[in-house]
Amino acid sequence: MEPLPLERSSFLARVSQTQWREAIEELWKHDPDPDQTLAIQTEINAAFNRGDIAYATDRSGKRIGYFYCCPWSPIYVVKSPVTIAGQRLRTLQEFTFVVDADEVLEGREFERKTLVASFQPTSEIGYCNPHEGRHHWGSFKCSATSWYKFMT
Repeated sequence: MEPLPLERSSFLARVSQTQWREAIEELWKHDPDPDQTLAIQTEINAAFNRGDIAYATDRSGKRIGYFYCCPWSPIYVVKSPVTIAGQRLRTLQEFTFVVDADEVLEGREFERKTLVASFQPTSEIGYCNPHEGRHHWGSFKCSATSWYKFMT
């Protein structure tokens, strides 16, 4: 199965190709319902194509980037109210699509959701590979990168 259909060309050069491929393979291996994951991505793509959502930008209009954890989904902003993955999203909310298998080997469930949050820059890149024990809910670090975490 192919990775999630995300724009990767702008940052693939900054990640380890070996770790990236392994993380994507592990994500799909542990996804109990890949069709549901792809269906949500299809909902996001349709909302984007309709103009209901767009890539989130900073105050100067520059695209802010991607969630820092594999599969590095874009950060979106809601332009008009829309429902994605059963979650009603309001205008101006920022969100990303989290698909996460990093804690499944510890007995936790596979995670697939839209995450609405206030995203902040980070220098971290998370592969979220269950075999490496990396979790994406840690503290944030500010830097001038295009990787973003959320603030709790």
